[in-house]
Amino acid sequence: MVATESERSARSTFPDLVDFRVARLDRFWRVFAHVAPIFFERGIAKPESKEISSLSVEPCDGEILMVTVFEIKKSKIPAFIRRELEFRFLAVRPQTFDGKPFESLAVLCARYSDEEFFQIRCKGSKMHFTALLLLI
Repeated sequence: MVATESERSARSTFPDLVDFRVARLDRFWRVFAHVAPIFFERGIAKPESKEISSLSVEPCDGEILMVTVFEIKKSKIPAFIRRELEFRFLAVRPQTFDGKPFESLAVLCARYSDEEFFQIRCKGSKMHFTALLLLI
């Protein structure tokens, strides 16, 4: 089987992932919402055309989103969370395309509003915000 671009992208972050598959997620939609520092580190960003925003999701009633689902080792999670600090991680229950819910919850990379990011990730502190910027 030939890997899709989505699977290649997932494997660039998690080379040892297993059980890659496509699923359905209700009440979310995709949004280009924030600049991802890793795009600049990996040379993916195109500042000349302003293609620098990262794709994430946000809740949206009435929408249906196609997502990819896979398993990773628990030991990989802390490094992923540290590297992807701009995301809000949500527990969701995807479904198969015939509507059967998955048995396990999945982690979804959603967007923060600016206020949520400041209050949650930075703990409402300008000092924490500045420290996070230095990590980027």
